[in-house]
Amino acid sequence: MKLYTPFFAPESDRPPVLVVERPSLRVLVFGWLGLVFHGAWMPGLLAGAATVALHLLPASGVVVGALAAGLHLGLSAFTPDIRRWDLRLRGYRAQKVVAGPDRDTALLRLLDRHPPTLNGDATVMGAA
Repeated sequence: MKLYTPFFAPESDRPPVLVVERPSLRVLVFGWLGLVFHGAWMPGLLAGAATVALHLLPASGVVVGALAAGLHLGLSAFTPDIRRWDLRLRGYRAQKVVAGPDRDTALLRLLDRHPPTLNGDATVMGAA
């Protein structure tokens, strides 16, 4: 079972965003580009600027490589926290954690807990 934190967009009919509560292999391998691929643009670009600054250090290649590997490891370990922070900055509201063996099952459990309602013009509203 995996744990997901759902985030609902404010006043929108967009589906909720589910943030999985585990380190990201994509971010471990690709670093700041992995954050951008996850949709966390601002933190990803900030980490990219830190990576560029790291490579501009007047140190040996071994030291820079070790620091870059540490940066990738740190970004990977804290990817869920970084994504939650980015979503909160964009106005998304967090809900209670939902569990499921995969993303689809977790979304079904979430929608069972928060059924979408129809307003007068028959459009689905975001969160309860």
